[in-house]
Amino acid sequence: MRKIILSLNSLFLLISPCLSQVDRIVKFSATLSGQSVIVNWVVGAGSTCQEVVVQRSIDSVNFRDVYTYPSICGDSDEPESYNWIDQTPINYSYNYYRMKIEGVDFTNAIKVDYNSKVIFGEINIFPNPIQNQLEFWFENNSRQKYQFRILDYSGKEYFVSREFVNQQVIWNANDLLSGVYILELKNLQSLEVIRKKFIKV
Repeated sequence: MRKIILSLNSLFLLISPCLSQVDRIVKFSATLSGQSVIVNWVVGAGSTCQEVVVQRSIDSVNFRDVYTYPSICGDSDEPESYNWIDQTPINYSYNYYRMKIEGVDFTNAIKVDYNSKVIFGEINIFPNPIQNQLEFWFENNSRQKYQFRILDYSGKEYFVSREFVNQQVIWNANDLLSGVYILELKNLQSLEVIRKKFIKV
């Protein structure tokens, strides 16, 4: 009878589960830096060469490729660090980043808040068109009192808010019929009015 002799090391190799491609990414991060997002990742020691794709999404569901690093090889002894700078994140939105490795594995998505990039004197609505709620931002660092109204294109008023000082507002739009509307934002101290069109679907 043929004997099979296994050393402790070879036995460990036989029973150890194989690492997936995504397990070879030992660190992945995405950080807002000024007007850009810095994406960093570290490939574990001993990893084989592999193509890595950075993907971006605004809803954490539908991702698209935004950058491809054609061949990343982990050193046999030390992890290797890489980075890419997204110089054009989606304005007034959450940006979700993840990595696709060899076209089959994905890292967990990381959310970067780009909503704070608000231009003075503008209203930012996201998403637009809206569905169940209207969410908008505007600059009010001095915490002045504001009020907003919802109007249709004929000028008919659908809603008037109480006064508020928040820079971010979320309003329940369930009762609003599908159509095109105007968000009117009024500064109750200076009486300045800003308007922005949005669509309810």
